[in-house]
Amino acid sequence: MTSKIADLEGRVRCSFQGTYDAKTKACKCNKGVEGTKCEVVVGETCAETTKSGPKTITPDGKNKIATFCEAKVDGGKWELMFNLKPNVSPSLSWSDPFWTTTKTQGSTAAALSKDFKGARFNTRTSNKELLIVAHSNNGAINRGFAS
Repeated sequence: MTSKIADLEGRVRCSFQGTYDAKTKACKCNKGVEGTKCEVVVGETCAETTKSGPKTITPDGKNKIATFCEAKVDGGKWELMFNLKPNVSPSLSWSDPFWTTTKTQGSTAAALSKDFKGARFNTRTSNKELLIVAHSNNGAINRGFAS
């Protein structure tokens, strides 16, 4: 009976999404979840999310990337590729490193309020559920979708 209680306590500590190791005092999360308590669901794309914000996805099924998912605009399921805020930084020419390098820019937490370029900007293999946001100098927001 004691081992069943210990097992249940461990499952509760790991949000019923992993196993608890009493020696290391850490959860070993099941596939598709992460976090110290296995509380963060990792979807393959933004299609699995119902809340807008920073997410970890595995578009290739194994390698995790941080991105921003938009769940409210036009039915949701969008992965933000980039966001340009001309009032935050000067206009970017076509030769700017923003466009010509494979480096990400900005943070997923501020993806809609500052310049942002996501990890899959240069590595995407298809145009499924992609969102591009550009702000004009007068504050208008232009959104582009690819599905």
